[in-house]
Amino acid sequence: MNHKGGVRIGGLAGIWTIQSRVADDASIMFHLKRGTIYVDGRIRHTEPQSTLRVAGGTGRFADATGRAVFKYVSDTTAQVTFTIAS
Repeated sequence: MNHKGGVRIGGLAGIWTIQSRVADDASIMFHLKRGTIYVDGRIRHTEPQSTLRVAGGTGRFADATGRAVFKYVSDTTAQVTFTIAS
C-alpha cells in the first residue's frame, strides 16, 4: 500500500465478496505504522466512489469510527480516504 507519490506506508488484507456486476461487499484491514484500521461495506462499481464504515482497529485506531471513501483510479488501482473519529 503506497501513499500518494509512491511512498510505502503499510499493507492491506481483506475479503472481497462478489455480489453482482454492480456491487461487491468488502471487509478490509489496513495495516499502518500506528495500528490497523478495519473497514467494511459495499463497493458500488456504477458509482464514482463508495463510502464504507470504519469499524475499529488496533493500536492508535482501537476505538476508531468513521468512514472510508473508496474510489477506483484505474482498473487495477484504488484510492481510499479515511475520516476517523476516536
